[in-house]
Amino acid sequence: MKFFSHIFLALLIVGTVSCVKNKTEPEEKSDMEFESDVVVGKEKNELRIGEGNVIEVVGDNESLAILHNALRATGLDSMLTQDGPYTIFAPSDAALDELTPSHDDALPADLEKEKLKNTLMHHIVKGNYSDTEIAGMRELTPLYGSPLKVIKIDGKLTIDSASIIFGDRQAENGYVHVVDQVLFPN
Repeated sequence: MKFFSHIFLALLIVGTVSCVKNKTEPEEKSDMEFESDVVVGKEKNELRIGEGNVIEVVGDNESLAILHNALRATGLDSMLTQDGPYTIFAPSDAALDELTPSHDDALPADLEKEKLKNTLMHHIVKGNYSDTEIAGMRELTPLYGSPLKVIKIDGKLTIDSASIIFGDRQAENGYVHVVDQVLFPN
């Protein structure tokens, strides 16, 4: 049953994102490259301070388009523009694409949106946490769901079962850490 719930959520995310129209402006060429399907600056050691709030930092990252649209569709984007601070464990588009829906569950529309919102809130922590600060913690409390376990093995930082593949994207009101898996509330 839990499997079908995850499959349904994946279907819901993809369906919701396809319904949200994305306003696009002409793109400027930048000095960005792709690394592990995540947009990063050319220099590994450069200070990565995003311009704007955490939702704008998510929106500026091409590999987080599905997440950005899902945050907008559930109304969480308006919360993430406020002072916060917020730390987001942002599943990349590649992580969201791995959830290939194969089962059509029939839940009421209001419950579907609420389930998506709760899952997204499970990726958000109230507070301003860099990866160095997170590495010294045992768990973090998300806005929804059970605590997120922090594990550091061989210099690799994992939140529950998701590895941070690109951390410390700092915004004016928090941090965005890109993870390789979707975190589901228990």
